[in-house]
Amino acid sequence: MNFIDDLELATRFKNDAVPSRERFLYFITTALFSAIGGSAFLLQESSGAPINEFDIFLDIINILIVFVGIILCYRVNQSGDGKEFIERMTCIGFPAMIQSLIVFVIILIFYLIIIYISGYYNDTAEITIYDLPPLIFLILYYYWRMFKSIRIAAH
Repeated sequence: MNFIDDLELATRFKNDAVPSRERFLYFITTALFSAIGGSAFLLQESSGAPINEFDIFLDIINILIVFVGIILCYRVNQSGDGKEFIERMTCIGFPAMIQSLIVFVIILIFYLIIIYISGYYNDTAEITIYDLPPLIFLILYYYWRMFKSIRIAAH
């Protein structure tokens, strides 16, 4: 893997000298850095907002699901034709993301109604245990859709 010299990597791509496995490593590393960079811990730490154990738990779960989700999608792609993994993840990821957000909003509305009726509603900006299920569902649902779609595309 090339960690610093982007021009050398670009030349290798031009010469079709970057194998599929190395491309996968670049993809998963970029996804993990994005997940870490977007973590509540880092964002709240830089803004000065207080963090709690649920923020940290959600960050850890998110990173684990991204890592495991991408590996499972890669394996199902390799068990098929083994072609175009990154292209499939990127392109199929767009409609899967839109669908996940739509399903998330619908489920979130019902979830919040139940939470509100139950008396567990918390209107603070802090993440609570009641915020975790819909957020974890969103991430899991997205990778479940990706797995199913990659399996269809590769077989």
